[in-house]
Amino acid sequence: MRSVLIKIKGLLLDVYYFLCRVIFGYQDAVVFESFGGKMYGDNCKPVSEELHKLNPKVKIVWFFKKPEDKKDIVPEYVTCISKSDKWGICKWSAISKVYVSNCVLPSTRKGKKQFFVQLWHGDRPIKKVIYDIEGTTWDLGEEKDGYCNLAVAGSEFGVRQYRSAFRYNGEVINFGSPRNDCLVNFDPERAKEIKKNLNISEDIKVLLYAPTLRDPNWVSHTMQEKQDIDLYATLKVLEEKTGSPWICLTRSHPAVIDLGGIVFDDKIINATNYEDMADLLIISDMVITDYSTSASDYVISNRPAILYQSDIEDYMKNSRSIHFNMDETPYLIAKNQSELEELILGLTEEKIIENCKAVLDFYGANETGRSAFETAKRINAWICGK
Repeated sequence: MRSVLIKIKGLLLDVYYFLCRVIFGYQDAVVFESFGGKMYGDNCKPVSEELHKLNPKVKIVWFFKKPEDKKDIVPEYVTCISKSDKWGICKWSAISKVYVSNCVLPSTRKGKKQFFVQLWHGDRPIKKVIYDIEGTTWDLGEEKDGYCNLAVAGSEFGVRQYRSAFRYNGEVINFGSPRNDCLVNFDPERAKEIKKNLNISEDIKVLLYAPTLRDPNWVSHTMQEKQDIDLYATLKVLEEKTGSPWICLTRSHPAVIDLGGIVFDDKIINATNYEDMADLLIISDMVITDYSTSASDYVISNRPAILYQSDIEDYMKNSRSIHFNMDETPYLIAKNQSELEELILGLTEEKIIENCKAVLDFYGANETGRSAFETAKRINAWICGK
């Protein structure tokens, strides 16, 4: 009975897509979806904004799980569609000329006149994804040639990842990750504005603690416990070293609910619900993560990124395999609190700059600062039939 119902539902969707295209035709519209509709951010946001500047006549549509929470965040020109509005989602998926996502592309009924763009959210990863994971159960048929038309990368490694992890053999443009344009083209006035919005004084330095997801928490939709890092002790060491006051912002991966085991106060602030991670990287003076691509993004700014990997054996056993023997990478790595404090005390401006360059070179990074524009230009050319 269940298989029959699935077939009936599929036939109804086929008819609905067909009718939408007959009645409305293909619209000069672009659908954006970031982390499954959770946020207005990551690689999709700068491309959306550049596209509007390039061609204001293009209709910009975003799919959100809770569009009511985005009304004060998204620009007025954006049409927000709720993920709970299944027919609205299907309608715009059917008639928009372009579909853009930073996660696995949706298994939708793509039309011959549609252009699908992959803006994957991790260009220079440590952890493996999709088909790079040994024994994976993924079935990513929708990423095959002819379904995805364009992928965007920011490194030689990112290009290779599309070939292996996605088994995608189509076109990849390597101008950088759009979300990192703001790090390449650093704007101090924007940094001041972000700090002001977060009620952080300009004289206070910011540590960002942003561990990546643990798969068991992702699967079970539960809170992820922080590692054994002592954030208060870390702030104390930073203050003693620099002679400046510091605070810590914490942020969980979008795929998990939040980080547990942290007491929040005026020194340690929960920034998980802050909309755009790129803003937090802009204002941070140091990033501590574990296996997240935020580290390889952040080093663009020539500021220190440290990997705190006290649970690496457990992580590889219960969460994810990783690409490298970490001892053979140029990353700054601490496996316990004392190693972390020793690393911080040993940092100099020269060592930081050398390390940032080494990490970028390790991946063959190519962050031009114009990735969002180049991607928007390609999308607009498709819409205009050029």
